[in-house]
Amino acid sequence: MAKNTFHIVGHQLCPYVQRVVILMLEKQIAYSRTNIDLYNKPDWLFAISPTGKVPILLVDENKVIFESNVICEYLDEVSINPLYPSDKFDKANHRSWFSFGTEILDLIAKIIYQDKSLFCANESMIESGLALLKRYFLIIGIFPHQSST
Repeated sequence: MAKNTFHIVGHQLCPYVQRVVILMLEKQIAYSRTNIDLYNKPDWLFAISPTGKVPILLVDENKVIFESNVICEYLDEVSINPLYPSDKFDKANHRSWFSFGTEILDLIAKIIYQDKSLFCANESMIESGLALLKRYFLIIGIFPHQSST
């Protein structure tokens, strides 16, 4: 079977693109990349992206996957040494936290892309989300040298 080629279309600062790139770097998956201007999207983007959003992963130049979480799952499944758990419950739990992380990224993206009307609300929601993560990690013992108070 021939080795797949991967090409990412995204924006340099997009946290969703960065999520995919981090996974690819961690798994040592070779890829090429095209950055676009999100305020002046090229016409060809709409021909390959049903939503007009990034990231887009082109597989073997002619197959398209969109949505960062789906791209990450696909890449994990087609590469060696999976990062995702194999146990079905653990995998579902992992997906729950991935979804939670996406909510945080959504808030961060609004700040990055200067939705000033929501800045204070987003900042507060991010702080609440990170506090929830800290409490959870303290409970399960990820940070064993800190107290849970």
